[in-house]
Amino acid sequence: MEQYCLLVVPLLVHVAKEKIVVELQDFFQRFTYNTTSLLATEYDPGCFSVEMPEIEFARALDDAEEAVFFRHVKPEWVWKMQRFIVYHL
Repeated sequence: MEQYCLLVVPLLVHVAKEKIVVELQDFFQRFTYNTTSLLATEYDPGCFSVEMPEIEFARALDDAEEAVFFRHVKPEWVWKMQRFIVYHL
């Protein structure tokens, strides 16, 4: 638990000093991705650096999750029609 505090606290101190607005959804998404990456691969992707860089792999996972979600929510005839139109243009 200490290692996560060492990741989060410096960022929060920087945000407080600079009076930067941070979206909580983005913050918690970074925290989730960072902890998952640390636990699974023992690799720190650097989500909590002061620059708050965009993590391309995390965005790719979000896009894949959205695609899978819409694939199962959208009625079958709609995505079949979309596929038919794309193939026949």
